[in-house]
Amino acid sequence: MIKIIRIVLLFYFVTNVSTKRVDYTNFEVLRIAANAKNPELKNIMANYRSITLRESPEDITELAIPPDELIVTKKKLKKAGINYTLQTTNLQKSIDAEMAAVSANVFQFNRYNTYDKIEEYLNSLDGCGSIACSQTITIGETDEKRPIYMVKIWKNGMQLSNRSTILVDGGIHAREWISPAVVLNFINFLKTNTAAMNLVDEFQWFVIPVLNPDGYVYTHTTDRLWRKNRKQSQVNSNCFGTDLNRNFDYKWNPLQSASSDPCSFVYRGPTPFSEKESIALRDAMLQQGQTYTSYISFHSYGQYYLYPWLHSDQLTADWIDLDDCAKAATAAIFGYKRKRYEAGAGGSLLYQASGTSADYAKAIANIKYAYTIELRDKGRKGFVLSYRQIIPTWEENRDGIIALVDCLVQKNNLIK
Repeated sequence: MIKIIRIVLLFYFVTNVSTKRVDYTNFEVLRIAANAKNPELKNIMANYRSITLRESPEDITELAIPPDELIVTKKKLKKAGINYTLQTTNLQKSIDAEMAAVSANVFQFNRYNTYDKIEEYLNSLDGCGSIACSQTITIGETDEKRPIYMVKIWKNGMQLSNRSTILVDGGIHAREWISPAVVLNFINFLKTNTAAMNLVDEFQWFVIPVLNPDGYVYTHTTDRLWRKNRKQSQVNSNCFGTDLNRNFDYKWNPLQSASSDPCSFVYRGPTPFSEKESIALRDAMLQQGQTYTSYISFHSYGQYYLYPWLHSDQLTADWIDLDDCAKAATAAIFGYKRKRYEAGAGGSLLYQASGTSADYAKAIANIKYAYTIELRDKGRKGFVLSYRQIIPTWEENRDGIIALVDCLVQKNNLIK
């Protein structure tokens, strides 16, 4: 499998460290024509403070290089015979443009919102509209004492019950801002739009918009490209955070795109379920008496519809069912405005990752249709995606979810 790894070099400060603001001024993003497993490129990458942002099945690697290392990096690439092109000349400029558009004063569906505004919106949702009822509950609390919210949505005129339910989450990785933005639009759609009637007819929806509130806040205040939660390591007090999507107790021990180093951005944690956020999601999955038909986790970026297994390149016994519904969704997405999302098993289509929520949902929580959706884009802006992309990304995925639900109903012979 040919893979692309997008790397950004962190912990480079041009301002005083006491500001606690990571500054990416004059970082250049190079698009390099070599796989990250290329020995020469691996040697170059090993000399820098690098973290992996994304992998995809292309023979390309993207590196964001701090200005004081640009000359030597380019010389080494040239010496190794590795071609590259310049993607971005100043990473901070893109971040500044995105931050300037954050809605800090009022909640807006077409903008990235601060966590305070998201919290206000979620706490305003209790009650019934013409289509659906909703209830916002707290399913956990982070190390920084922020509540982890889940919104339960069900058809108006029916009672909240143990009937078939779809569990949705967003924001497990802090820097993936498009994920909570899409999930929040989805909540609004389920509650207020007549086009959602079939979705609430068939299923209850339990939706966690921001699973990682501490990390999300940190991306607004300190480091836009932070991935993990913010719990301080007990092994090394200089290290913070666990990659929550490497902390689930299924195939946790093999280090597939994970690390035992607490300073790594893919640190799996000292033990499975060492983190309050992953515990909260686990407990929601295993809620006694609750029947889940599907689990959907929104991430970014790359435009993929992934299903288990993620920890290996092996397929599940029922992979054809999962593939059918994933391809129904991606066809609907393409039919909206011709954005192409690829569907397939994560461990073979994208990369292998251990301790993920989707594999745990499938193997332990027995949720048959478990999906990880990687949203826009394909890498031009990556995590720093313009707010102007929020509504188009949401609308294409709205059509994808509608098609996915239709497929689930057919597969399960559900009757309204």
